[in-house]
Amino acid sequence: MDGKPALYIFETCTNLNRTLPALQHDTHRPEDLDSDGEDHCADALRYGCMSRPWAAVAPVATKPKDSWTRAFDREDGSGGNSWKTA
Repeated sequence: MDGKPALYIFETCTNLNRTLPALQHDTHRPEDLDSDGEDHCADALRYGCMSRPWAAVAPVATKPKDSWTRAFDREDGSGGNSWKTA
């Protein structure tokens, strides 16, 4: 990303701060936690993160304007005089 942390855990999350460092991985499933310990806060954190996955915003491709459209375009400020004025 851009060097900033993707997740902030506040000190007021006392149960998560207490149990997260003590979690052990499961010996049979290395990508999961051992569910024998107290893992409710870690599960809630995992579900919260997965409910809002981070995805990069794809740039929107704009179609180049033809000369007729550019001549009367009001948004970019380069268009000619308004046809509404006398």
